[in-house]
Amino acid sequence: MQARCTMNRESKLPAIDVLRGVAALGVAWFHSRVDLWVGFRAIQAQPESYTLLDRLLSYLSLPVSQLGGLVMMFFVLSGFCIHLPVAAKRQRPHWGAYTVRRALRIYPAYFFTLLFCFLVGALFLKQTSGFQEPIEIASYASSSVMLQNWLSGGRQISLNPSLWSVPIEVEFYLVYPLLYVLWSRFGAGAVFSITILCTGIGFFLFFIGLGDS
Repeated sequence: MQARCTMNRESKLPAIDVLRGVAALGVAWFHSRVDLWVGFRAIQAQPESYTLLDRLLSYLSLPVSQLGGLVMMFFVLSGFCIHLPVAAKRQRPHWGAYTVRRALRIYPAYFFTLLFCFLVGALFLKQTSGFQEPIEIASYASSSVMLQNWLSGGRQISLNPSLWSVPIEVEFYLVYPLLYVLWSRFGAGAVFSITILCTGIGFFLFFIGLGDS
């Protein structure tokens, strides 16, 4: 998911790898809590149904419920790592090579994961709620071109809903050249202003309820 954060083959930034590892563990812990642990609210609603140990452990799950937000750390690190080689070399990027590298780094693994999930769902979960035709096929079709966040109300494939984050990463890859050109021609102020404007529009759409669909 992340751009490789190196300035050249000999130079790396260990701190970035540490932050990436912390974020990955936090997100994995968050998802394991969702799938494996009884929720804190459920235990508080019916405490008599659980042991004292269960009730005590439920308090440990409270901060874990917020660790899903560490996905945002991945996004921030990705933006930093995408621009770092350009800043280090102080040369205009070769956009053709940039596009090929980003595509090869993201899409083959993404497509294989999508295909694997489809085969598992079609072969083993076809008769259960885990794979519902034609809804799932429509979700896989939109996911194959990384438009699942924009189509069908943002519905994700049931076997791996976490794939929503990959198209956002690709959107960063697409936006970066545009911001770089603006920065080169009009300066950092123009880029900052556009970023604030887009953030404001996004906040407004979320505030009026359009961000939930």
